[in-house]
Amino acid sequence: VPPLQPMLAASGLSIFGRGQTEFMRQLSHVGCTIAISIDGLHPQSPGGVVSVRRDGRPKVDYPVGPLLQEAMREAHVQMARLQLAAGAREMYSLHPEQVSIRSESDIAALKAAPYGALQHNIFTAHQMGGCAMGGDPESSVVDPEHRVRGMHNLFVVDGSVFPTALGVNPSET
Repeated sequence: VPPLQPMLAASGLSIFGRGQTEFMRQLSHVGCTIAISIDGLHPQSPGGVVSVRRDGRPKVDYPVGPLLQEAMREAHVQMARLQLAAGAREMYSLHPEQVSIRSESDIAALKAAPYGALQHNIFTAHQMGGCAMGGDPESSVVDPEHRVRGMHNLFVVDGSVFPTALGVNPSET
């Protein structure tokens, strides 16, 4: 359950104008749950790659394959059930055409909604593993002493040296 600060709440919505204004007026009565999905741990969900284009701009290649799509769908269904059990009167998905859930019978619409890249809002936070530490200079940015390869006095000492995202908030580490 994340803190639902106004900026986070507004940026996650797929509604604008009058609808967004009305939602923000009700923010003190809004709850939120999130699901953390970890990619890259299964051969059918290889994870994303960030590289640099020839012109120096970053290129993000982040496939949202069937395994990750199904994990997102199931997480949304379970979070909806959790919210209903806790007494929520209405929930909305983060799809461009929001799915409204007011009872167990509405969950079928959530299951039928599209999941995947550009199908609904997907957020990222607490990235880890971007400068994975390792002994192999070909596959790691940081050596076992946390020194950036090729740099004498530059060290990385944070969650980016983990081999992958852990699926927990970094404060847990």
